[in-house]
Amino acid sequence: MLHSYSFKGNIWKVRVDTRQHLAVIEVRNGAEYTTSFHVIDLATQKQTVTDWILHEPWLIGIEDVHNGIIYTHQYRSPEIPEHYGIYAYDIRSRMLLWEQPQLSWLKKTNFSILAHYLTQEGLRQFVELDFSGKIIQQFGEQIPIHIIQEAENLELDAFEQMRFPQSVLLDKPENKEHLTFFRTFAPLLKFHYSEYLNYQENHILSYYSMNKDATQTSMNNYLVIYNTLQDKKLCEVCLAQNVHRFAVDTFYMYQNHLFFVQYPDNLHIYSFQ
Repeated sequence: MLHSYSFKGNIWKVRVDTRQHLAVIEVRNGAEYTTSFHVIDLATQKQTVTDWILHEPWLIGIEDVHNGIIYTHQYRSPEIPEHYGIYAYDIRSRMLLWEQPQLSWLKKTNFSILAHYLTQEGLRQFVELDFSGKIIQQFGEQIPIHIIQEAENLELDAFEQMRFPQSVLLDKPENKEHLTFFRTFAPLLKFHYSEYLNYQENHILSYYSMNKDATQTSMNNYLVIYNTLQDKKLCEVCLAQNVHRFAVDTFYMYQNHLFFVQYPDNLHIYSFQ
């Protein structure tokens, strides 16, 4: 089933809370200079939080999302996109739980947050916080390797819950295994480059075709979901029009949820039953 969500601004980031199965969307509105946050419950597909603007209305962004908490950062200035500050917000109450404005986010472990600050000499000093924002350990200029390894393993575990498409160039010999499917299910499609993912009996294809207007040299980007058992298209959406180059990772999956953005302001989530 396809669910669509429209926002007043450009979709900047989509982060999934794998503990509570929430999708958190960061939307930036350059006309009004606001950054808003939106939350979708992936179990019900209901948008539980809309147009949530935090303590800083513009120079702010998502750092991480974990167990019902959004961790954000600020930017030094519009000209300097350096992250600084850590602010923890509870998604359900929308309350600021804690802040560490002098620290910058580094990584998360199973039990803590790694951060750093700059000394007057410009050197990075690393610290470890618990999830209440309290500094529990100071490392100096280097974090012990076993803690770094734990954080990287956690990132890898989260990444492995996601699935991303593979690029397919149809004139490459190594892609011959895909040709039969593409030409059988969509013989009228004319394209050179696509992104492809197979999920159970479903084939997901994001491809580019030349604009039909003979005066144009641009392309349109389409996404198609085809089910081989039912022998039919489950979904077909134009993601972008009049583009001049290919994009990568135009869709991705978390568990049985397929995420893709149409134009800059419309998020689609297709949930496979």
